[in-house]
Amino acid sequence: MENWICMTCGTQFAESEEQPRECPICLDQRQYVGHEGQKWTTQSTLHEDGMRNTVKEHEAGLTGIGSTPTFAIGQRALLVQTGQGNILWDCVSLLDKETVEAVERLGGLKAIAISHPHYYSSVYDLQVRPPKAARQ
Repeated sequence: MENWICMTCGTQFAESEEQPRECPICLDQRQYVGHEGQKWTTQSTLHEDGMRNTVKEHEAGLTGIGSTPTFAIGQRALLVQTGQGNILWDCVSLLDKETVEAVERLGGLKAIAISHPHYYSSVYDLQVRPPKAARQ
């Protein structure tokens, strides 16, 4: 079974044998469905297509995570490092081992905050867990 990802907005859906019929995010009047109709992809297809994430420190305590090439609406995530734990502000659609390892190196996640419905992206694949040192 696959977690299907909407190619228009980047939202990932729960595992299913078949792709969803429609994306409720894209059916909202503030979004759209493309002229060719609803299109879907998966994590494995994104990897096969050569997509990767770039993890870049913008300033101390603020790291951006974005996919290359740009996918869906071009969303990016921001990892905000705080003394109380790291917060991921929004998510990206592509989630790979390298990105998870980079987040772990930066202290893991304490929470995820979502600003818009289409930024749920691949939240199904993320686990909010304490930094590695606290788990040992």
